[in-house]
Amino acid sequence: MIAKDFANSTIQQSSRALNTRLLGTLGMLASPMMLVEALYAGFQQHGTDQFIGLLGVIYMGGWMCSIAGLRALNATGQGRVGRALLIIQLIGLSIAALWSGHHLFTTNPQTEHTLYILTDLAWPLSHLFMIVVGIATLVTRNLQDWRRFTPLFCGLALPAAIIASIIAGETALGIVFSTGTTTAFALLGYAVRTSNEA
Repeated sequence: MIAKDFANSTIQQSSRALNTRLLGTLGMLASPMMLVEALYAGFQQHGTDQFIGLLGVIYMGGWMCSIAGLRALNATGQGRVGRALLIIQLIGLSIAALWSGHHLFTTNPQTEHTLYILTDLAWPLSHLFMIVVGIATLVTRNLQDWRRFTPLFCGLALPAAIIASIIAGETALGIVFSTGTTTAFALLGYAVRTSNEA
């Protein structure tokens, strides 16, 4: 009986480790999409086209993978509140992905439509909600060493970009946001990928 329980536990741990490695890798691969978009637009405001829609879908998909990995790792805690935070984040990302998907399949979207406005708002709100996820991760301390700071880094990318734009203008916003999200989400993906090895 003890041997059976041990075997089951080992299988579950191995499965979780394989799962988080895959999820973290996907998160890392999708992390540079905002940088690709910024380079494509010359770090300026650019009308959203199908290519940018595709980049957004990939970016959100990778981000969702990292959040799913955090959930598997109980990064925000095992209680209801901790688990609810990550579910809320996943819902927000799904809504934001609809905005990108809309641009991917529609060349002339109805920007005045309520659904369009709500899905557009989900983009910045999802980034800012990562601050809440980041604080919860710091409090629970379920991720080891530097890894526990990575969700917060992701949340701070947008405020840092806004501050940069106030100081230095629109180009600075594009540079700080694109490089900030690339760095922060790559680190988040790597943290998810390697947490079971720490």
